[in-house]
Amino acid sequence: MTIADIKIKELKYKARIRYQRIFIIISILIILLILIIVYYYRVIGKLRIKNIEEKLIKAELKNKNLEAIALKQKIENKKNDLTSFSLEMSNKNEFYTELIQKLEELKTQVIIPNQKYIKNIINFCNSNLKESNLLSLKQKDIDKINQDFFNKLESRFGSLTKNEKYLAASFRLGLSNKEIAAKKAISVSSVKMGRYRLRKKFKLDRNADLVEFLQSI
Repeated sequence: MTIADIKIKELKYKARIRYQRIFIIISILIILLILIIVYYYRVIGKLRIKNIEEKLIKAELKNKNLEAIALKQKIENKKNDLTSFSLEMSNKNEFYTELIQKLEELKTQVIIPNQKYIKNIINFCNSNLKESNLLSLKQKDIDKINQDFFNKLESRFGSLTKNEKYLAASFRLGLSNKEIAAKKAISVSSVKMGRYRLRKKFKLDRNADLVEFLQSI
């Protein structure tokens, strides 16, 4: 073998080694690129999952808030219904009590045959009054419901009389002066005077709405 053959063989060997190194380097780069792509998509996938979870949590919280608002409104409606029922029972009791008193006075002034008829009317009123009283046993529970409302008023404006509480609760329900007067068996002017005194006690401006003020408490 000549010197030229030996040099050619060495050059071929060196070229083969160089090609192998290049192949190894390219292979490593391809593997690194694949790893980077896999890592990227895994990170993106985790971020997407996290984003979806956050959206689900927000949606769940929103639904819970809506349910809480609906429940609060339902409770408020029940409170108003109970308060209205309380006012009706109170007025009915007052009516029957006053009617019985008037009939008792009348019974002593009429002739004996008519006294039996009046007595029957009194018994009828007493019977209805007892039924009304049974329904009114829940009055204490209704007062407890409104107690928080009254406590807030009294903490800000001092103690309230029974009539002031009645008017405040009635106005809070949105009852008109005529409706309150009819329920309370008093004149409309008396209700207007009560409304004026409440506005004065609450130190409301002329443009302020009493009903909105009471409902905001």
